[in-house]
Amino acid sequence: MYKVITGTAKEVENQLNDYRKDWLLNIEGMSATNEQTTVIIEVVGNK
Repeated sequence: MYKVITGTAKEVENQLNDYRKDWLLNIEGMSATNEQTTVIIEVVGNK
């Protein structure tokens, strides 16, 4: 399962931390501008 997280750097960091509590993740891709950060993650399993 893949998920795309978009927002400010802080919003993306908070969402990634939430996912990391319950899931094992692979970061597949990342893009950043001054206003917006996008991270593509693959959820690979439960912790």
